[in-house]
Amino acid sequence: MSQFDDIFEDQAGPALMEHLGDAITYTPAGGSAVSITCLWRSQEETTAFADDGSGKQHEAIASINNDASTGVVAPAIGDSITKSSVTWFVREVQTSGALHRLRVARYVQIQRGRESMNVRRE
Repeated sequence: MSQFDDIFEDQAGPALMEHLGDAITYTPAGGSAVSITCLWRSQEETTAFADDGSGKQHEAIASINNDASTGVVAPAIGDSITKSSVTWFVREVQTSGALHRLRVARYVQIQRGRESMNVRRE
């Protein structure tokens, strides 16, 4: 990240989170769920092929506070985020100052012409 990105995330990120953030439930793998706020950015849908047929993988970026009282101090790959009743799994964690950027994904399996919300952990 650039110096501008670092300064922006440290100073503007928390203020934007307060005014524009989305409510989510963050659950560490094997841990207790916490309700926090994140900045959410949806990504492209990609076609993925699973062992049992084809499906789609949806990805997004969730930026959360690097703080125990308003965010999560140590997010990890395999943790989950639930936003609007849809569960996403953390695939990558980047930390810069006051924010963590989490690349999250969910897998939608296609079965006989219809989609089902089967989520696979990889």
